[in-house]
Amino acid sequence: MSKYYHIYNLYKTGKMSSKYVGFSHYRRYFPFLDNIPDLDEIFKKYGVMVCQLDKPPNSMRYYYCRAHICKNFDEVLDIIKDIKPELYNDALRVANENTFYTTNLFIMKKQDFLNYGKFMFDILFEFDKRH
Repeated sequence: MSKYYHIYNLYKTGKMSSKYVGFSHYRRYFPFLDNIPDLDEIFKKYGVMVCQLDKPPNSMRYYYCRAHICKNFDEVLDIIKDIKPELYNDALRVANENTFYTTNLFIMKKQDFLNYGKFMFDILFEFDKRH
């Protein structure tokens, strides 16, 4: 998240201005997206590009809890319920489904990236305040 936050702030403050933002797992930023000629055409049809959907045997919550502190995952869901109640049921459903994107790999429009970053960092900063 630290690399995402850094890039997010560069775009938010206008220090970066590419039309598209891309990341891959392990915090790799794609700096070359404005040089891909068909990208504008692709984004006329699709809102975001992500990796292939995965269907592991267990839920996202299960895998998080197996490797991390489970109460933190549940607290993030509570924060979503408190500050974005209209998204809580979707967050709960996604957390407990066993169909999800297993890597942080995407290419999206700059404004979508900024909206997604605001959503994530509002939640993470609230989590930080509570600890």
